[in-house]
Amino acid sequence: MKNISKFDNFLFEATIRGNTGFPGETPVNNKSQDIYNTPGGEGNFIDAILTANREEAQRMRAEIPQDISNLMGNAMEAQRMQRGHEQELSDLAVEVIRQVYGTFIDDIILDLKIVTRPDQSLRDKMEKCKNCQLPDLVDLEDQEIIDEINRRKIIRTVQQGKGLNVKEIINLPMVSRKLKEILGEREGEQYRILANKIAAGAHYYDLTLTPAQKSSMFRDAPPGACDIKIEKPEEYKPEDTKPEDILNDIQKDGEINPDVEKALEGSINTVIARALDFGLLIHESVKGIYKLITQTLLMQVGETLGLEAADIVKANTETMMDEVEEQAIGKKLQKIIGIVINTNSRAESILNQLNSDEDYEGSAAFIEQLHWLFYGKLAQITPAKRFLELINSVLSQCFNPDGNTLKPISEIGRNMNRKEIDIIINQCLDDMDAEREYQDWKNKYGGSQDTPSSDDTNNGGPSRFGGPSGFGDFGDFGLN
Repeated sequence: MKNISKFDNFLFEATIRGNTGFPGETPVNNKSQDIYNTPGGEGNFIDAILTANREEAQRMRAEIPQDISNLMGNAMEAQRMQRGHEQELSDLAVEVIRQVYGTFIDDIILDLKIVTRPDQSLRDKMEKCKNCQLPDLVDLEDQEIIDEINRRKIIRTVQQGKGLNVKEIINLPMVSRKLKEILGEREGEQYRILANKIAAGAHYYDLTLTPAQKSSMFRDAPPGACDIKIEKPEEYKPEDTKPEDILNDIQKDGEINPDVEKALEGSINTVIARALDFGLLIHESVKGIYKLITQTLLMQVGETLGLEAADIVKANTETMMDEVEEQAIGKKLQKIIGIVINTNSRAESILNQLNSDEDYEGSAAFIEQLHWLFYGKLAQITPAKRFLELINSVLSQCFNPDGNTLKPISEIGRNMNRKEIDIIINQCLDDMDAEREYQDWKNKYGGSQDTPSSDDTNNGGPSRFGGPSGFGDFGDFGLN
């Protein structure tokens, strides 16, 4: 275990400036260097995103001025239309998330609910951050911990971006059909349109509001939130290991505590999401699914670098400023990496076939499952420096350093060095094939949710995808 004294002093940096996973960034030595006030100079990926954000905001002001100015009115109208149907819409959110992420989340409990007023617990949570300011920079010399902070910042930014990118899910044919069944033909379609308007208006403000404005908005009226919960089975002993302290028991005397390892293997994972309307509930639910990955990252840090290191990583990646910055660049970051994933030759062939068959639900599920597995595998790359080098290499090929502009969508993922990234994507696709084979075998021959026994496997039953982490075996991937 790392021996780190005076934990409270080790708050490294609460800005993605200086995150070496982004092209053009070098470590910063000043807290004031945030993405809004400090240009990164020529050849800077973050600046390319911010330039694209400004251009997108200008287009949105010209194209949908009413959706922007009437965001709160649209939100209130959606709440009026759904009144009395909150439970049905909450159940629909569970059905949609399970449809999209498939059997990979069979063992995850989804506690998703539309609420009629902002949850007081959310207000209390925001109140705790009322005085959250960027802490004074203290020299943190452990490069491994700095790399883990930077890695988790990137994964959290993707998590936020995936949650913001909910229009594709809201507009799936099955969602449109179900909304009409719940609310009626005319009102169901109006509600879907409103959900799109709300998402568009909220996205505009994500692009344009200052950090102070966003912080104030979140504290005054948080419209939704997500969390995950890890519980031990009732029969698990000893009693003194509390579920909420699992991270604190990850390592003992330099080795993984076998009792904790046993608890994690049999743990029950719950995604909790609360929101004021259906579209926002989908947003928070997707964030919750991805939060399982960021929690995996913390556990991995606890195992490899020690508990204090894990606490430091968490403290430096869950400030109010972190969320503000994640919202500013997350949507475009995940879209860019998503295009790189989708242009893998195997993935592209599958997507082309699904779209030609007009299987839009199948296409959405394929994309979301592939992306989720991909980021899960990235979270297992060790050391974190390898992750940062890989991401930097990929993103470097997705923008024009002269002028700091993103490449057109048609060029992203094309004519690039794909060797290392395709190794990971192809293993995700292999995992998806294995999971599908297992599910087909189970449906044909029956059986439980558990992995088939060795005898069953020898008789033609396939092994189920995934190890204890839920993301399959990582392997080496040749990234040394």
